[in-house]
Order: sequence, then C-alpha cells, then structure tokens
Amino acid sequence: MDDGNEQDRAPQAPGRPGKPAIPQENEACVVGRMVNPPKFREGKSEKGSPWKMARFMVAVNRTYKGREETDFIPVVVWEGLAEAVRNAGKGTALRVSGRIKTYEVEGKQYRWELSGEVLQVLDLRPLAQPAPGDGKTQAAGEGVAEQQEELVPY
Repeated sequence: MDDGNEQDRAPQAPGRPGKPAIPQENEACVVGRMVNPPKFREGKSEKGSPWKMARFMVAVNRTYKGREETDFIPVVVWEGLAEAVRNAGKGTALRVSGRIKTYEVEGKQYRWELSGEVLQVLDLRPLAQPAPGDGKTQAAGEGVAEQQEELVPY
C-alpha cells in the first residue's frame, strides 16, 4: 500500500525496479614509507585560481604465504596536503586516507592512484641538504623518482 511517505522506502537500484540499491563506498587508507621525494607542481586553473599538487609512491609491506612482500601505492595530494609533503624525503612514514581514482591513459589503459584527502606524517625524513663546499646543487633523491617511475609506473 502506497501511503505517499517516500522516506519509508528503501533506495532502489537504478534500472532494477523492486530491487534495493547496494551501498557503495570508495575509501582507502595506507600506512607506509615514501619511496621517493614527491614531485611537486603548481599552476593556475582556467579561472585563474592557483593550485598545488604532489605525486609520490608509498611502499607498504605485507606478509603473503609466509613471505614479506611490498606493494607500491601511487598517491596524489592537492593544496595544503601537497604543501605538507613538499620537503619530505625518501623514507618518510605517512598515513594517507582518501579514495581510489581511476583514469584512462592513451585511450586504452586504465591506471589508478590514491587521491589523498587526509594525510598524517608519522616520521619525517626531510630532503638532505648538500654538504657545505661539496659543489652539488642537486637535492638528495633527485633522479630517484625517474628511476622509480620506470620500475613502478603511475
């Protein structure tokens, strides 16, 4: 009997009349260490507002059938979170929560990454500064990101 009270009805699955909708959720959380210093980018949107973005990999260790294995999780963070990891170096321990984002590459291959919404630095390992008088201007870890991308693309 329809009494007109729609609040008492369960949500319906699209295209499946009479079938209840299945709740869906996209949440992910990883705790691990940065594989390489973040690649930091900034720019302006079409409307002229500034943006900041950082991409990096987080290594997460796990045990599978008695063996230690490592998963490499690609992460992207925006604005204040990007600024928070700007000077973080390889080995910095992080907890990142967010959602899994998928996207298409070259019209045929799908990639995924963790789009971070909450970030907690557990153990900061800042980028190393060159020793005085050594003549090096390259930041510690530079070049590692390019090598890592070849091994674990994202």
